[in-house]
Amino acid sequence: MIAPTQPPSPAKAWRAAQQFEAVAISAFLKPMFDTLDPSAGPFGTGEAGKTWQAMFVSDLGKQMEQAGGLGIARDVYATMLRMQEAATPQPRKPKA
Repeated sequence: MIAPTQPPSPAKAWRAAQQFEAVAISAFLKPMFDTLDPSAGPFGTGEAGKTWQAMFVSDLGKQMEQAGGLGIARDVYATMLRMQEAATPQPRKPKA
């Protein structure tokens, strides 16, 4: 394992955990939107409609995460900090 060159950053880890939760929420929502009739939906039909729908689902996931989400980010953040701590080399103690 390659030792990190920079000390762990809790702020970066928190942002990454939030982004992970937003992506997870979007993945949960996607099947629901896939069942919509494209001709009756606000996105239109064809490739353009699929693109707009994907963008909408992604943004909806981000907005839901910012509003409190499902609580996934807290657990992911805690795990990331534990992993960073385990990967961070500890200073050697001088021999007596």
